[in-house]
Amino acid sequence: MSNANPTVLEKLVFKPFGPYRFIGKGVCAAPGSSEVFGALWKDWNKISEPLNNMKEYKVTEEPNSIALLDNKGIDEFQNKMWYTIGFFMKPDTPVPNGYDFRDIPAIYVAEGHFKGEFWTMVFSQHSLLQDAICAQSEYVFASPVFAAEVYIPETDADKDGISRMKYYISCELNPDK
Repeated sequence: MSNANPTVLEKLVFKPFGPYRFIGKGVCAAPGSSEVFGALWKDWNKISEPLNNMKEYKVTEEPNSIALLDNKGIDEFQNKMWYTIGFFMKPDTPVPNGYDFRDIPAIYVAEGHFKGEFWTMVFSQHSLLQDAICAQSEYVFASPVFAAEVYIPETDADKDGISRMKYYISCELNPDK
């Protein structure tokens, strides 16, 4: 990882989100298991094809490929998480055989727009967005928490050493405000 292009939070937006059904293929591994997660992305075309054919269920507000990160069903002391690649779809979308899904209730998300060297950004955007959420007082983390790496067209690890991504963390309005 290079520090020549540090990760920059270019924009922070809090917005209503969902309800959605996230559908894809996932693995359970320790955070930072980039080889395990990368192996999943090597099958992206095969994974995304059936979902792309379900056009009537696709969510037009977020058409990008996503990696959903959550700990649903995992003991908090196991130091593991689910890393699932796929798409946000309409609620109650039928789940293709062999696919994983997570139902996402209507919630808010903190949407961070990031720029930087790809691997540095992938490993730093979660903590940078958490810090930005904590620095304001209108929103707090939602429970259960999920995060999502959003691979926009500008996410290109080989484009002059600079990439762009969006990253979501689930939030809710601060009940104390």
